[in-house]
Amino acid sequence: MTAPNIVGVTTITGKTEGVNNVTTAGSGMASNGSSSGKVFKVNALFVSNKTATDATVTVYYTESVSTTPVNYVVCQSVVIPGGTTLDVLRKAVYIAEDQRVTVKAGTAATLDAVISYEEITD
Repeated sequence: MTAPNIVGVTTITGKTEGVNNVTTAGSGMASNGSSSGKVFKVNALFVSNKTATDATVTVYYTESVSTTPVNYVVCQSVVIPGGTTLDVLRKAVYIAEDQRVTVKAGTAATLDAVISYEEITD
C-alpha cells in the first residue's frame, strides 16, 4: 500500500512518544508499519541530556525498516551540553510506510527523546 493522499484526509491523530535512556545502538521512534496506509507528519523532536556532562546524539531518517534498514543522517554526533535540550527539527518531516526516526546516543543512559507527530489516514 502507498501513503495516503494528504489532500483527502479523513483522520489526523496527534501522537507523542518518548524514549527513556536512548540506546547507543539506536532507538526507533514514530515507526510507520510497511502496510499501515498512513503517513506521519513529525512536528517536533527533542533530545535532552539528563547528565551534568556533555553527551552526543545522532539522528537518522530510516527507510526499509521491515527488511534491511537504510539510515540517512539528520544530525551527526551533535554535542548536547549537560542539563540541556536539543530541538532537532526546524520544520516538519514526513514518515511514509516502512520508515521511522532513529535516535542514537553516544553514551548509554545519558539522553531522553520525545517526538510529536500526526498520524494521517485518508
